[in-house]
Parts: sequence; structure tokens; C-alpha cells
Amino acid sequence: MVDPLSILSRTEAYEAINDMQSANAGASDRDMELFLWIGAVSRRIDQLCGPVVAREKVEKHSGGAARLRLRTVPVLSVTSVSVAAGTVDAETYELVDDNRFVPYLSHNVRWPSGTRNLTVTYQAGRAADTDAVDPLFKLAAANVLVGLWTKYGGAWARGGDPFTEGGQPQFFDELTHNVKRWLSDELLPPAVA
Repeated sequence: MVDPLSILSRTEAYEAINDMQSANAGASDRDMELFLWIGAVSRRIDQLCGPVVAREKVEKHSGGAARLRLRTVPVLSVTSVSVAAGTVDAETYELVDDNRFVPYLSHNVRWPSGTRNLTVTYQAGRAADTDAVDPLFKLAAANVLVGLWTKYGGAWARGGDPFTEGGQPQFFDELTHNVKRWLSDELLPPAVA
């Protein structure tokens, strides 16, 4: 079964590698290998651009200020904010997402003071599920999958060295190249450690 956080569905992945027979079949011997590739490509795009398919995040924060910066971007929605003593009323805070990469929760006064006394539960990602993923992300993932599958998929059955083609080493980075080509505006900004 395809990971629920994958950018491509089973059918979309088989269509990308041009295997319509397996796409239309209920199951295929290649499913397990393809599911690993889909998951790996999806996770790498997540690392470069932030979560694509929504997933729940739970973070601890210290109160005392008017703003709480959320750590995983982009933020789809805030589920709840609770203090050690109970839940914070949703009408007293607002999700502010200034330019998509610096989301924060703004409280109408100040968050209750304390060290790691606030627990924020939220959905990080761009789409609710795999079917709702933006076509641009699907196109980028399909391009990466095709390039990788052509080079390495089923390499054991082709014979020869799967890392060379015509005697020339293949060092081209399919993933980073395609993500930058298709999703350059969606890449996370460089982080300062």
C-alpha cells in the first residue's frame, strides 16, 4: 500500500513510468519496489519544500509573549492550543502566515507564562491528502520518479552496471534538478543553524 503521505498515488506512479498494464491491475509484482520509490521521492520533496500532504504536528512552546512561532511550514490549520491547566479558547488566537514560511500564532494579549507550558497541535502541509496535491508537485514527483526508475528500477534484471550508461558514469542528481526546475518558488529558505 502507498504511504498516505505520498505525493503520487499508485496509478499516477505507474502512469509516470509508462506501465499501464500494472496501473490497471489490482496488484503487481512491482508494487513493493514502486511504493518504496514513491515514498522516498515524496519524503525528499518534503525535506526541500516542507510537507506536501498534511500531517499532524504537536509542539511544546514556552508562553509569555504575544506570538508563538510554529516550527514546521507550511501550516494548513491549527487543531488546538492547550496550556498545562486546560485548552485555550480558539477565539483568542489567530494563525498568521506571513509569506508562508514564518507562521505564528498571535494571541489577543499574551500567551500564559511558563516554560514549555503550551502544547500546539496543528496540520502541516499544503494538501489534505494525496488526491488534493497540487498538479505542479505531482509533475515534479513524476519527473523525478521517471528519471530514477529508468536508471535504477529493476537494475538487477538488466545486467551490467546500473550506474553507468555506455561506459559513462551517471552522477546527475534527478531529484534536486527536477525539484528546482518545477518547484523553485516552493523551496524552503536556507536555515541558519
